[in-house]
Amino acid sequence: MKNKLKIGFFTDTYLPQVNGVVSSIELFRQELERLGHEVYIFCPKIEDEEDTEKIMRFHSFKFLFQPEYHVSIPFSRHLLKGFWTKDLDIVHAHTPFSIGLLGYYYAYIKRVPFIHTYHTLYPEYIKAYILKGKLITPKMVAKLSAYFSNRCDLTIAPSEKIKSLLKDYGVDKPIVTLATGIKIEEFSKKAAKNDFRKKYNLKNSDKLLLYVGRLGKEKNIDFLIQVLGLLNKKSKNYKLILVGDGPHKAQLKKIVRKLNLSGNVIFTGYFFKPELIKAYQASDFFVFASLTDTQGLVIMEAAASGLPIVAIKDKAFKNILKDKQNGFATSEDTQEFAEKIKLLTANKKLYRKMSKKSGELANQFSIKRQTQKLVKIYRNLIIKNI
Repeated sequence: MKNKLKIGFFTDTYLPQVNGVVSSIELFRQELERLGHEVYIFCPKIEDEEDTEKIMRFHSFKFLFQPEYHVSIPFSRHLLKGFWTKDLDIVHAHTPFSIGLLGYYYAYIKRVPFIHTYHTLYPEYIKAYILKGKLITPKMVAKLSAYFSNRCDLTIAPSEKIKSLLKDYGVDKPIVTLATGIKIEEFSKKAAKNDFRKKYNLKNSDKLLLYVGRLGKEKNIDFLIQVLGLLNKKSKNYKLILVGDGPHKAQLKKIVRKLNLSGNVIFTGYFFKPELIKAYQASDFFVFASLTDTQGLVIMEAAASGLPIVAIKDKAFKNILKDKQNGFATSEDTQEFAEKIKLLTANKKLYRKMSKKSGELANQFSIKRQTQKLVKIYRNLIIKNI
């Protein structure tokens, strides 16, 4: 077997979009290329992006129910020019939709291994965005997820939670658990100059609760705002920093105004990496209330930044959030959640202990380590396919 592989990533979301799937793809792509492998991206054209030698973009249209997402049209000049000459060793789909199906077709014609990473908990998203799951039901989506995975040589689950769910859906083909991993050193190394608090007129005495991610209904950010309201009944120095954007933003702002918290909630929008790192390092706690995530990449980033984490208990990130070790995994109860933050605020020794433990746990999930595991998966499948 040759040392350097040609790998095709087939995805319905890619740069300039900002989301967890894009982050995962970019982290793996960069590390695979650092190891000398060739990675080709097949993705939608979002604006006026041009193709490059290794990025092939297909025309797309906005998804009716979620306009920030695009559905690709995998029928274009690319199928006649260049697409079939890539001579990929393995096809890795990051979507079960149009571009993922194109990847399956390529793998079938070229007789190369076909794998899929199940990035998104589609049955939950259906309930949140497509007629509350009444037209297309979560059960139907679960069956479609199983149908696609059962046509793959192997499916990658980002967490044990997702592996278990895929089995429940009816997937009987091999499933391997592999979280994405992050560049630990980017988050653990202190920024030379951090002007985050100054930029947003925050005092050194303010206690910053940081959330990073999509501002979507499924992320349960309403819960975090209610927690903030409880915290600020006696003290007004707790601030909630919401880094990200999404379709639920306007509704969240209404909730903030209704609870008279406008001076305590900051909507920053999306950040590029340097500003994101500053946000982590300027904050005091990382808070998370979503129950629909597949792995919690932002929780890894927060842990690498040395932040104690308070989140609603979820098996998706049980390996990075250890209850009572580097934070607290609570029930979906605002009072309990708020009490844990108060405890960490009052007990400096406990805070320092949990901060240190977060950094130690994050070291398990370096992108270098996770990419080595991914390459091993690729090679094993290629050997079986010979």
